[in-house]
Amino acid sequence: MPRILPCGSRNNAFERYCEAVLKGQKAILLVDSEAAVNEDCEQGAPNDWLPWRHLKYGSGHGWNKPQGVPQEDCHLMVECMECWILADRKSIMLYFGKGFRDSALPSNQNHRSPDERKSPARDYDPQVEIF
Repeated sequence: MPRILPCGSRNNAFERYCEAVLKGQKAILLVDSEAAVNEDCEQGAPNDWLPWRHLKYGSGHGWNKPQGVPQEDCHLMVECMECWILADRKSIMLYFGKGFRDSALPSNQNHRSPDERKSPARDYDPQVEIF
């Protein structure tokens, strides 16, 4: 199982990821997308997607993909984790039980469900660190 290293902010995660890559360590970057991912970053099969393009041009950060790093080493979480949570209202209601007010949640009609963004499962090297 890969080791997950929480880094605090997105910038800290990116910096730690870049440091690991420079040291020759196996690493994966997992960050919130911060904005809707443009369709030109998700053309074709999931293995053809360009998450680093989104981090460069679509997220407002202008992050450059480290040289020699493959696209598949960058993973984007849904725009805001809150969107992911809101996409599964039934589970939220089951978790909180009686007395939970579904009407207190904002509408989820503008959120893409996690199922719409599924990519194929990959076997990850247990020595990989995820930042």
